[in-house]
Amino acid sequence: MVPKQRAAVPPLVDPTENVVRRQNDLRAADEHLAQVRQENIRRELTLRETFERRLAEAEAGRLNALLELIRLEMKTGRESASAMAETLRVTVENTRLALAAQVENQRKEIDGRLSAIERNQSAGTGKGAGMNAFWGYLVAGVMLALALWSKLAR
Repeated sequence: MVPKQRAAVPPLVDPTENVVRRQNDLRAADEHLAQVRQENIRRELTLRETFERRLAEAEAGRLNALLELIRLEMKTGRESASAMAETLRVTVENTRLALAAQVENQRKEIDGRLSAIERNQSAGTGKGAGMNAFWGYLVAGVMLALALWSKLAR
C-alpha cells in the first residue's frame, strides 16, 4: 500500500491580528460611508435650496403675471365702461332730439286742428248754441241722478 500524501497545511496565523485588521478595515469603510452620506446630504440640501429659490421665483412671477392681468382687465373694463357710457350719452341725446322734433311736429299739427275747430265754432256761433247747452244740462242731470241713486242704494 502506498502511503497517501497529505495536503499542505498552511501555517497557523494568530486570529487576533486578522480580526484587528478586519475591524480596522470596517471602521475605515464606516467612516468613508459616513463622509459619503454627509456629502450627499449637503448636495441634497444645496439642490433643495436651489429648487426652492427657483420655485419661489417662478411662483412670484406667476402671481405678478396674474396681478398684471387683473390690472389690465380692470383698465380694459374701465375703458369699456367709459366707451359704453359715451355711447349711451350719445344715444340718449339723439333720442331726445328725435322726440323733441316729433313732439314739435305733433304740437304744430294739433295747433292747426284746433285753429280749424275754433274757426268753425266762431263761424257757427248762434247756430244751434241753445241745443248744445240743453244736451249738456241733460247729461249733467242724468249723471247727478245716477250718483244720488248709487248713494241711496247703499
